[in-house]
Amino acid sequence: MWIYPTVRIYYSNEKSPVWLRKTFVIIGGRVPAGYKIYFFASPVFRVAPAVYVRGGFLAALKFPIPPRHELVLYYMKIISVLNHKGGVGKTTFTGCVAQALALTGARVLAVDNDSQHNLSSLLNVGVRQPNILDVYRAPAGEAPKAFLSAVVKTELQNLHTVTSCGDLLDGAVGDVYHLKSAIDACGLERYYDFVLIDNAPGLDRLQALAVNASHEIYVPIELKQFAVDGLVEMERTLEARCPRGGRITQIIPNYYRNIRRHNTFLAALNKMFPGRVTATCIPVDSVFDEVVTEGKILFLHRLYSKGAACYIKAVHELFTVDEEGMWDSMLGKRGEHIRDRARERYYRQREGGGEDGQ
Repeated sequence: MWIYPTVRIYYSNEKSPVWLRKTFVIIGGRVPAGYKIYFFASPVFRVAPAVYVRGGFLAALKFPIPPRHELVLYYMKIISVLNHKGGVGKTTFTGCVAQALALTGARVLAVDNDSQHNLSSLLNVGVRQPNILDVYRAPAGEAPKAFLSAVVKTELQNLHTVTSCGDLLDGAVGDVYHLKSAIDACGLERYYDFVLIDNAPGLDRLQALAVNASHEIYVPIELKQFAVDGLVEMERTLEARCPRGGRITQIIPNYYRNIRRHNTFLAALNKMFPGRVTATCIPVDSVFDEVVTEGKILFLHRLYSKGAACYIKAVHELFTVDEEGMWDSMLGKRGEHIRDRARERYYRQREGGGEDGQ
């Protein structure tokens, strides 16, 4: 049985949602994130029955619905990308997955919870004001407003971000449930299907903020002895320090090479964490450094690279997104991007030629 506390019910008339404050329990299967159920109440039908969603029933909590109001079920998944070890590719994973989901139509919010603010740079946004530090410094009653004020758009339509800054330290954290309370009060599930939180290395108060706000933890990992051994200790530490937080549900092998040593560590991981290691491994590929250095988007500028193909497979595996549909969507977006850039170059050249002619 899976329980997701951010499954919430709103009823709305003329787009004015009101939270009914009902908790639904998913029984009999896992409901994919990002699905919304719409149905209408009439003067005759005024009680909500159980709702069936792709293999999972929502428990029938019956309540009255005002006539002629639309009833909408929102579901949002919050995921922390975490590893206490540095240099394992957490930020690249968070950024690429966020971009892939956004390009396939999901509404994504990427939160940079690292003082190095590399995710903010990867998404070509940079440090902005306000940012996540302002959320942590705000009193509990003002934190939701601060969080919403910190959200900025990226160059992808469905992808927004909350940036970080170099002053983000553990000393800024008071209550380790501060971020969870702020997100819950914002009602973000009306606007986003996924929230991805990129974290700095370590397991301190900053990481506790993210873990306590999350439903699940995704762990990119290098296939090395110390990394594999440290993962067991990391899980124990999280259970002790964040008993109400998310748990490690997916382990993503990163910097993979098809060599005997890596395959040995991969087999050991599967034995230690059965059912939680992805079949898709992210390979060593220079394309990741290229897109970061050049400020480009992997799936628009290097779609036919090995790295892009592996990330598409990973997103398909992690989020049950149709792989063929992802390719079709990204090919379409890539074509639009190429046409837009060509149009911009044409007009710049024409304007430059006109000036020369004058």
